[in-house]
Amino acid sequence: MSDTRTFHLPDLGEGLAEALIEAVLVSPGDRVEQFADIFRVETEKAVVDVTCPWSGTVSEVLVSVGQWVDIGAPLLVIEVDA
Repeated sequence: MSDTRTFHLPDLGEGLAEALIEAVLVSPGDRVEQFADIFRVETEKAVVDVTCPWSGTVSEVLVSVGQWVDIGAPLLVIEVDA
């Protein structure tokens, strides 16, 4: 059994409010494991790989390369393993 969860851009620290999506490392249908890199984002201070907190299958990617997103913005939907 699985459930659907939406992954949001986590707080990247240092008072940052937004980040640029530099790379989307997954596509709908891809299987991801917990802690796998799923996005690369650029902030004012660094380029950061963002990891997935769950294992499951990507249902939908909600952002695209070159898009600026606020901290807390939804990035993808994943069918999480039970």
